[in-house]
Amino acid sequence: MELAVIAKRKQLLQAGDTIIEVLIAMTVAGSVLSVSLSTMNRNLAITRNNQERTEASKIAQAQIEAIKVATDTGTPTIPPVNTPFCFPDNGTSIGSVTATVLNGNPHTDMMADTFADYGQCVSGFYNYVIVRTGTSDYSIYVRWDQFSGKSRDQIIMAYRT
Repeated sequence: MELAVIAKRKQLLQAGDTIIEVLIAMTVAGSVLSVSLSTMNRNLAITRNNQERTEASKIAQAQIEAIKVATDTGTPTIPPVNTPFCFPDNGTSIGSVTATVLNGNPHTDMMADTFADYGQCVSGFYNYVIVRTGTSDYSIYVRWDQFSGKSRDQIIMAYRT
């Protein structure tokens, strides 16, 4: 009889999980899921930022190619030193494009977080401008509002012919 009572007690003690064990398991699972979600969101933001920078680099490279064509062929004419300009992205060949001269100073406009009067130098969500900083030196600025909407970002490329 004692053996039957002991067996019955063991069975009752091992019948299931307590509520404390279930709560601990749920807390651990929730923690793992929240860490995974935050890591995934951070990785997506990094990937998007890299895509935006790659696109901005392509725009700057296209402007550098336009400068190369202009300096090699003399068409279109490049504006004088310290005059901001761009080659509009309108689908025509570089040789038939006129350099658009702009108002403002991109150096100070960049610092002031604006792009004053650069409406013609737009490619998608990106604004761009070129400044001839010397006889054969150029700075190409590309600026955009980040997809997250939190801030603006920019790249600046230097080119020497």
